[in-house]
Amino acid sequence: MRLVSKMHAGRMTILLASACCWMLATGTPATAAKYVKFAVSGATQTIPVSIDATSDIAGTWYDSNYVPHGFLRTSDGTITAFDPTGSTQTYVYGLNDNQWVVGSFQDSNGTHGFVRAADGTITVYDAPGSVGYTEIFAINDSNDFAGSYSASDGNDYGFVINKKGKFKSFGVTGARYTMATAINGGGVAAGQSIVDGGPTRGFVRTAAGAITSFDVSGGDEPYVFGINQHGSVGGTSFEYPDSNSGQGYIRRSDGTIAALQVVSGYETDGGGINVHNDMCGDYYDASGHYHGYIRKGGGNIITIDVDSTGATACRAINDSGQATGYYYDAKNVGRSFLRMP
Repeated sequence: MRLVSKMHAGRMTILLASACCWMLATGTPATAAKYVKFAVSGATQTIPVSIDATSDIAGTWYDSNYVPHGFLRTSDGTITAFDPTGSTQTYVYGLNDNQWVVGSFQDSNGTHGFVRAADGTITVYDAPGSVGYTEIFAINDSNDFAGSYSASDGNDYGFVINKKGKFKSFGVTGARYTMATAINGGGVAAGQSIVDGGPTRGFVRTAAGAITSFDVSGGDEPYVFGINQHGSVGGTSFEYPDSNSGQGYIRRSDGTIAALQVVSGYETDGGGINVHNDMCGDYYDASGHYHGYIRKGGGNIITIDVDSTGATACRAINDSGQATGYYYDAKNVGRSFLRMP
């Protein structure tokens, strides 16, 4: 499931029963917010994916040969670039409040998960029974993490593993691919499953192992990119082959779903979600430009344009409302931002 993996890594250019769908002509401009702009030295693109409670930020950066590497920017502005030993490509997917970073990397033996501790120690992780492919997509503040791996039967399974090392593999019934892409502090995981030749469906898995699958009305390809402490899920749903069909969505813990297109008929991507059900992402307008946004828990939309180029995307938001994402400057270099409300 490399397509899903790359979407989760940056999403760079990237049911509705009893729920509403917001279709707004424009967002509310952000005027009072303060921005800190940054980039990894020598990077052609610096793409953050996660922000913790103290505004540490982790993500993936790309060098001049478009090779991906990991980075961690701490709240004092220090940026540390890193790769697991032997990596030819490194992707960062998650960060917790302990400054632990998770992701995956490729080497001559396949794809492996990794966990980078706050002291910089990197532990390589291959799921038990995996065959050449393991990725870690999310980590919570208890240092439990979640991901996906390929097994010898030809299927991909989701997994969760706690700080004591207890491993639990699972698959959605009837699905060939199951990917756990988010986990909250209570051990509730979420992600998507795919049936060969069939639909993609989202799912939520309780800490006890009960799995509930869900669909998003108007889209047959829902992807999960975040889950908050209440169990609300944020993500994007597509209806292929319509390239403008993407809509962000929030699935609340009670199962109701709110879908969102900021500009009706043009793609909106959803992503990070915080404890207040604030979600951030990006949307396209009729001219083909894309803008970042924050959808507040009450439904108000705040548009984010860091630069005048019309190319901004928001990727993660913490419980204090600090958000991070990327934008392209006039030289078409992808740079990151920290937005402080």
